[in-house]
Amino acid sequence: MRETPKPTLRTAIAVLRAALDPAVGVATVKPRIWPRLFVKVTISGGPGWVFPNTDITRLLVECWADSDAACEVLTNECRTALYNTEGRIVDGVFLRGFDNDTGPVQLPDPDVPDHRRWQFQGDLMVSTS
Repeated sequence: MRETPKPTLRTAIAVLRAALDPAVGVATVKPRIWPRLFVKVTISGGPGWVFPNTDITRLLVECWADSDAACEVLTNECRTALYNTEGRIVDGVFLRGFDNDTGPVQLPDPDVPDHRRWQFQGDLMVSTS
């Protein structure tokens, strides 16, 4: 019997907020007023259940900063935070790990010309039990 998946997006945001400097904005939508550093997390798919008690969600993590150097550092801090989730419990959700990272990739954002954007995707694996 399958159990309802846990809130993967909310959990990923909690992981990043805990790992990053408090001045870094982390959310699911772009801000109206841009801070120097910002991270947007969205769900971009994933295989779903691979075992009866594991749900895999593909995340898109976009990082903005005022320079390529700062953006690269921010992107790698996010990747590291997600990779270090294996075996942790965050907000009552047991994390099995993060894998299949496809980044980082430099991808300019035409809507935010005064910031640089780097992004990556990866699979966050959470327990459903």
